[in-house]
Amino acid sequence: MNSEAKDGVTFRDQSEKWLADLAVRKRKPIAPSTLRVFNSYVRRLTPVIGETKLTEINNGIVRNLVQQLDAEKLSPKTINELVAVVKQVVGSLVDKDGNKVHQREWNHAFIDLPVVSAQKQPCLSAKDVDRCIKNAASDQEKLFYAVLAGSGLRVAEALAIHTSGRDDQTSWNPLSQSIDVHSSVFNGRELARVKTAAGKRTIDLDPQLSALIANYVQSHGIQKGDYLFQSRNHGPMHQKTARERLAKHGIPGFHSFRRYRITRLREFGVPEDIVRYWVGHEGQSITDRYSKLGENAELRREWACRPGLLGFDLPDISEQRRTASRRTVEPISLTEKVARYEATDDDLPLSLFAEQSEHS
Repeated sequence: MNSEAKDGVTFRDQSEKWLADLAVRKRKPIAPSTLRVFNSYVRRLTPVIGETKLTEINNGIVRNLVQQLDAEKLSPKTINELVAVVKQVVGSLVDKDGNKVHQREWNHAFIDLPVVSAQKQPCLSAKDVDRCIKNAASDQEKLFYAVLAGSGLRVAEALAIHTSGRDDQTSWNPLSQSIDVHSSVFNGRELARVKTAAGKRTIDLDPQLSALIANYVQSHGIQKGDYLFQSRNHGPMHQKTARERLAKHGIPGFHSFRRYRITRLREFGVPEDIVRYWVGHEGQSITDRYSKLGENAELRREWACRPGLLGFDLPDISEQRRTASRRTVEPISLTEKVARYEATDDDLPLSLFAEQSEHS
């Protein structure tokens, strides 16, 4: 494309190419859920500036856009994210040598973006978790909430749990009493990827929670390799189904279970490196990257077995039973079923250890 042709590229044209490139890029690939958000933002912007040429999109155009979006009562966070997409699209047009065609020095004071105040981050209490479990309509729903609150898994990771699955799958391991995270579910389809590099991890479970999973697997005929949380056709439970069930309990989203778990771990004094490892967060400093405490499986196990760490009551899920699948899949051996946990002095640890940025 020559210089004259580049001058005629509109926001609509380049945003389509930007989205297509995002979908296939190898460096820092984005999650399908993130791509879906970007698609929605482009659809929101196209009626407003879709036919505007990139050469014309400057601080003045963006300032006018901000004023229009603000008049439509959009939240400061949404306005900032929409403007960030505009900047990314303008900057994504490059020449044959990879140099930006339209260099911009964005004047944020002139654009006058609204300030994003502290976002609401609802966190459940132990009573909230107990209420969700108690009022759940099925054993599957009860276990789902218990696993979310007791592991800190992202919902897409929890939906991908297999019983004794393959190494490339997110899988509950009854022998190690843990969940190995390697995949996630998006739009009902399992993907061999997680949100971040730190997302591939082993979550050590409270033995009582692992025993509850074993009880559910045994009493509901879940076979080896199957999804733990199944739809009627034995595929993964759809997130829409899970979301509709959760809405009936007045809970503001699945991430509130994750915040509950992180808060509970910190209240108990679990070393921050282990907290980050279990929930799949990257370290924030060079020191964090040097620390290998999260890789100490024995120490993690000691903390996971600490009495009271769950903070909520586990349900009885033996009342309702499903007919076991007739597919010829090797069932989980009864010898793999975890014995009911009883606290002992041995559970005590050997030692105690006390974007939204400006886009250019």
